[in-house]
Amino acid sequence: MIPDITSPLPTLATFFIAGGVFLLLTGINILKVEKFSIAPGKRTIITGSLLTLVGISFLMGDIFLRQQQIVIIPNTLTPMTAATTPAPPTSTFTPFIPQEPPTSTPAIVLPTLTVTSSFTPAPTNTPSPTFTIPAYSPELAIRDYYSLINARNYAQAWTWLSERFRNGVDYEKGYVGFWNTIESVSIDQTALIEISPTKAKILVEMTYYKKNGQIVKDRDFQVEFIWDPIRLLWLIDHTET
Repeated sequence: MIPDITSPLPTLATFFIAGGVFLLLTGINILKVEKFSIAPGKRTIITGSLLTLVGISFLMGDIFLRQQQIVIIPNTLTPMTAATTPAPPTSTFTPFIPQEPPTSTPAIVLPTLTVTSSFTPAPTNTPSPTFTIPAYSPELAIRDYYSLINARNYAQAWTWLSERFRNGVDYEKGYVGFWNTIESVSIDQTALIEISPTKAKILVEMTYYKKNGQIVKDRDFQVEFIWDPIRLLWLIDHTET
């Protein structure tokens, strides 16, 4: 008999995964919570990711324990079969055991495969690793960012800036205050300067239409990005003209 062990791991896994997903949605500003002091941002996203990973590890641990419990079943049954056949004439099979090994031993000597040597030049033909630009490029990211600006969705656009960029700008006075003087922004042309798996840099030609009627063209606006692997998004990290 195998005792029925109820593991608390599924309950813990559900609790941690639910909490982690809740914090992730709150961190990327998809889910807004007013009753709790949970602010969207990088810390909330990291905390949610850790909770989700802990929950998944609990779930995998429960699956592993259940597999171990199943493996025990054939081992417990083997003594039963041995007990049910206590008196077979086993002595009749013993004379044939010493006769079979000598006939099988000469056949085992042959399998010395030297074919492995033919595969040694294969690593020399491996191509050098290359980086392909993701479908969501920095040039698309800059257009989506200024679409949020033109829609006056400053709170959402603020989350498209890196933590380093946001630390150098006051949100109300510097960020919202500046964009309130702009009627709209148009992206006239973009060009990719450099890109890697974690960073990118583009050149943007754009036009500012101010509320006072002025039209300002910027033909040499450079934008640097960093890749956010959690949100799968290019974040603006630095700009210069």
